[in-house]
Amino acid sequence: MHKYFTQPIPILDDARLRRRGSRAHPIDLSSLQNKEVAVDARAHGIRGENYYHRKDNPPYFHSAPGSIPELYVRESVLVRLLAVNESLKKEGYELFLFDAYRPLQVQNYFHDEWVPKYLREKFPNWSEEQILEEVGNYWAKGARSIHEIDPLSPSPHATGAVVDVSIINTRLGGEIFMGSHFDEVSSISHTDHFERALGERVLTMSEEIALAHRRLLYWSMVEQGFVGNPNEWWHFGIGDQMSAKISGEESAVYSVLIV
Repeated sequence: MHKYFTQPIPILDDARLRRRGSRAHPIDLSSLQNKEVAVDARAHGIRGENYYHRKDNPPYFHSAPGSIPELYVRESVLVRLLAVNESLKKEGYELFLFDAYRPLQVQNYFHDEWVPKYLREKFPNWSEEQILEEVGNYWAKGARSIHEIDPLSPSPHATGAVVDVSIINTRLGGEIFMGSHFDEVSSISHTDHFERALGERVLTMSEEIALAHRRLLYWSMVEQGFVGNPNEWWHFGIGDQMSAKISGEESAVYSVLIV
């Protein structure tokens, strides 16, 4: 049994508070890290397939406008992902990337169109304010065009410092069970969802499995310096505004990645 299966994820309410207003957190545009170029993680031994470029991608079931097959990250982010991978491989696991650098058109499509439409259909009694607030819990707003992106306020996935990731069991094949679908717009996607449930009731067997697997992903990524989005078990970054603000760093080091 992997050591992280029994290491609880902390309740992340403080991280949720810190996450607010992260797009205003300072970025050191002169940092050496910000000069790093884009590299496709797949070409360097990291498994993955861009979820938004696929057509077999529930709940969307179509390739998003502007999506790309590549999984671009910054050079030092790749180094850390490779370190996570090496650690997991010793125990029969491996990382699998759903998304990394995200084109502006994809970001805006889901923030402005798909997710609001989905929420309106799911919660017909919600006000527009409630819809917009829930969208903001999972999707950042992009600029109107690539030429209008504020280098001091990019969406997280525009930096090349953020990845959406899960884990594959290399012995059995396939992604391990995490308790919710990737991109599920619901509190069950919160990283600490099953930790909170554990403090309130007895978990089902499937929930216990999901709890252990989320712990494995969380601590494997944190061990290499990544910071998780408390609302999305799959989202990890380092050096972007959200990660810097949550972890108490004075400034972020990554702005917009040019690909």
